[in-house]
Amino acid sequence: MRISIRLLTAATGALIACLLLDRGAQADTYPVNDTADLPDALIGNGVCATAAGTCSLRAAIQEANAHAGPDTVSLPAGTFVLTRTGASENSAFTGDLDLRDTITVAGAGRDLTLIDGNLSDRVFEIFPAVTNAPMTATLSALTLCRGGNVSTGCGMDVRGTQTRMFVSQVDIRDGACQTSFGYGGIYFNNAYLLSLDDVVIDNNAGWSGGGLYHNGGRLFISGTLISNNSAQANGGGGAAQSAFVSVNKSAFAGNRSAGSGGGLYLYNVSGGITSTTIAGNYAGLSGGGLYAYYASSVQFSWDTLARNRSGGTGGGAFVDYPGMNVRGTLIDANTAAGAGQDAYRSGSLNSQGNSLIGDVTQCVASYEYSAGAGDIVNVRPGVGALIPMAGTQVVPLVHGSRAIDAGGGVPGH
Repeated sequence: MRISIRLLTAATGALIACLLLDRGAQADTYPVNDTADLPDALIGNGVCATAAGTCSLRAAIQEANAHAGPDTVSLPAGTFVLTRTGASENSAFTGDLDLRDTITVAGAGRDLTLIDGNLSDRVFEIFPAVTNAPMTATLSALTLCRGGNVSTGCGMDVRGTQTRMFVSQVDIRDGACQTSFGYGGIYFNNAYLLSLDDVVIDNNAGWSGGGLYHNGGRLFISGTLISNNSAQANGGGGAAQSAFVSVNKSAFAGNRSAGSGGGLYLYNVSGGITSTTIAGNYAGLSGGGLYAYYASSVQFSWDTLARNRSGGTGGGAFVDYPGMNVRGTLIDANTAAGAGQDAYRSGSLNSQGNSLIGDVTQCVASYEYSAGAGDIVNVRPGVGALIPMAGTQVVPLVHGSRAIDAGGGVPGH
């Protein structure tokens, strides 16, 4: 009998130990019920509870960081203002919300759940996992607003060579990064991947990359509007370098830069930009809509570059060495104070066909426009003004435009 009891006790203890180990690997969900910016009372006990007994956003993130494995922070409708000031603290105790392990932060909707940085710090800082293992952070159905007083990413700062960042149905707006040497709404530096799906990045300001600054890794943008952002240097809407870039069915509209690339600045990138509008942007120096340098490995397909302006050269696009490849793309109705109303080239502008370019007369030295079958050039294809439509911004074709049904057809449409 004693032997049986001992065996049962040992077996029970082993079972409890297994359950505890399994519990540590399970995903936890922390339902937030308090909009006040309060820390967790006892970090690491698995319970989101402030000293007041509520579960705040900050307390939930602190508990999620302390718990190994994926977690979810669930936010109700409401405005969460970050009032606990204190920069350069990396455990989510003060200042921005530091994410240090795989996590999902889900709101009740982009118009219902707002996280306000109070212009005192950025909103989120995403760190590599402690062991530098693959780490995934996901934000969905909320708005990040009024991040500021930082030099990197007033909405979010993403880093870590194994960090994957997924953002869906999120607005990032009204951020004010330091203009002396700051990067705008999102700062991504040598992390693994950034995915933006149905995102609005609007009215952010910084020194470079007003809406988005992306260096290294992989960038995927789909169904996203990047608008009304500004940069003191390059890339009013966005700046990407040394990266793979994929943009699909998105828009860069109404952005400004004092330097180059009012809408988008690309340097040393590969990938593709498809069915995307770059319109209504301004650059003080060159490339009102787009500045492309060492970007010949980027394929532009069925895009629209229109109604952009440059205070220098290349109203629509400044094509630097070695060149730019386009297919079924419209570049028209852009203006520049200097040469190249639609496109200025110190690299080759190569068409694979069915492109519509209002002005291809400008060239430098031996670089020029290389025609493709079905191109329409040196005429005004006929485009209207930039207008909002279905959550994005578009440049419609006017009645009788030669661009109608001339793009060669978009696969999947």
